[in-house]
Amino acid sequence: MIALDFDGTLSPIAPTPEAAVVHPDAPDVLSRLASRVRALAVVTGRAPLDAARLLGWVDAEGRVAPCVRPTMIVLGHYGLQRWSARGGLSEVDVGDGIRRARALLPDLLRRLPAPPGTRVEDKGIAIAVHVRRTPDPPAALEALRDPLESLAKECGLRLEAGRMVWELRLHGADKGEAVRGLISELRPGAVVYAGDDWADLVAFHALDRVGVPTLRICSASAEVPELRAHADLVVNGPDGVVAWLADLAAALENRELRSDADSAR
Repeated sequence: MIALDFDGTLSPIAPTPEAAVVHPDAPDVLSRLASRVRALAVVTGRAPLDAARLLGWVDAEGRVAPCVRPTMIVLGHYGLQRWSARGGLSEVDVGDGIRRARALLPDLLRRLPAPPGTRVEDKGIAIAVHVRRTPDPPAALEALRDPLESLAKECGLRLEAGRMVWELRLHGADKGEAVRGLISELRPGAVVYAGDDWADLVAFHALDRVGVPTLRICSASAEVPELRAHADLVVNGPDGVVAWLADLAAALENRELRSDADSAR
């Protein structure tokens, strides 16, 4: 099973979520791999259909693309909502906490006030507060920590940091739980996970006791250097991730050719 983060792993980090573009070689490489593994899962904080559209797996109307394999899965909103070619899009209950945070957050940011360039992204079942475009992103991230933590507690949510972003989300929205659940469901013989952010660290830890060979790949960045210490392999951002996946696809294809040749003898 191969599980991959999206932003910062399959797509370079963009100034805004809407500006993200998948690595140009990723769709073809993922398609080659998907027919040779138990599952190829994208595990992301994005909405599942958002990630699937960026990958070219569905069109603007949500129709499945011809390139999609049955093994392709998107676990969106940190595992709370799932899309697959076989099962479509799962339902999820937003809950009162997100609705309350959505109502209170604009006034909170006005009263602070939030640094200029702060941007709110409403993901439907999560709310992100981006600071990448503020004059001093690390300082803005720290300045917003306590107010957003208080809001999260008031609304019964959890607050988690990412690469120049705070995210208010439901309890149970966790990449580690998402990966563990998929492993339990599919029983793969080995697991690869690649990511670049704090949210991926819990997915790394989820592989500690799964009982099969595992490989943790860090898509390296200057913003989350701590992730390197927990990885088995460190590569140079999305370019490095996609190059490694391409090498794996080629190796699996060559093994199939050798097997076919041996069978023909």
